Amino acid sequence: MFERLINYLLTGQDLKRRGKLRLIGHLIIRKMSKDGIWKPVEEIYGECITRAFADLVVDRLHTAGNLNLFKWHEWGTGTTAEGENQPTLETPTTEDRDEGTQAEGSATNIYRSVAEHTWGNTYTLSEWGIFSASITATGTMGDRAKLTNTVSVVSGDKTQSDYQLTVTPGG
Repeated sequence: MFERLINYLLTGQDLKRRGKLRLIGHLIIRKMSKDGIWKPVEEIYGECITRAFADLVVDRLHTAGNLNLFKWHEWGTGTTAEGENQPTLETPTTEDRDEGTQAEGSATNIYRSVAEHTWGNTYTLSEWGIFSASITATGTMGDRAKLTNTVSVVSGDKTQSDYQLTVTPGG
């Protein structure tokens, strides 16, 4: 039974049932312009929900624990494609993770977390992830996005990551 739930969470498919439960990530990346306006840089749908996150969801259905810890945003410079078995970003930056706000999105089946970061160094950003802990190299990565277009930042630049997780039931 739990194996089927994990399969639902990762693929939205189950060979024994027609219904589907899908988790779909949506990330909007913005960069603040010199005139102080947030400008969209990239929008990514369906990035990679990790197996560790799917396993954790199943664990939380039958044990104590919190799913509301997934609010820590982290950036990286790795170039490897997304994969469900990746436990962390390929190459995290040396900067701290940012705590995102947590709210219901535009519908009751959408989780939303938004974080802003002011950069202290120069990077060419190419990956992003959301984690269950504030300290780099700890916690569970819930989702990872590989950017189609890199985002160049220098010290003093600001970026915003707006993550939405849609949980879609099926029938």
